[in-house]
Amino acid sequence: MLIKYQMRNNFFGKTSRQIDSIINSKKIICPWNHFKKFYDLLDRDYKFSKIFINEFKINDLVLVQESGNENILIVKILSELKKEINPYLKIIRHKKILPIQPNENDVIKVININFEFKEITPYLNESFSIENFYCYYRDIEIIAIINKRTVKNLPELRNSIGKYNINIEF
Repeated sequence: MLIKYQMRNNFFGKTSRQIDSIINSKKIICPWNHFKKFYDLLDRDYKFSKIFINEFKINDLVLVQESGNENILIVKILSELKKEINPYLKIIRHKKILPIQPNENDVIKVININFEFKEITPYLNESFSIENFYCYYRDIEIIAIINKRTVKNLPELRNSIGKYNINIEF
């Protein structure tokens, strides 16, 4: 099976259960551009956004990994680029350190309220800001869910997204 790209969806490095989220939503989300300022601009110049936004094509196969999860997904791109304010993902930031222009260093956690609703409770006070999660995404079909130990030639994922053109055997 020829895989064109490999990526992970661990927004700001502060998420969990993203494989479950992808399976539920049938979408993969661009690894960057989650604050409104980027969402409005469609920051096509950022290296990893550029691959997701400009290079992913309908019918491309993408391998999706999550740090700490033994399962990986092989998905097929079904749509052109879309955008939304994700109704299930929320960005948690500490109000004391909110800069004028938000960046990933301000983020404490990203919570998926489908799976982690109870985890939002400690942040429901005046010390924290719970913000919308802006995203670019593509609809997908899940081709396979496999244990990464069964993949013979799985390359290491060093960045959020990468172009690989690898033949996966499992």
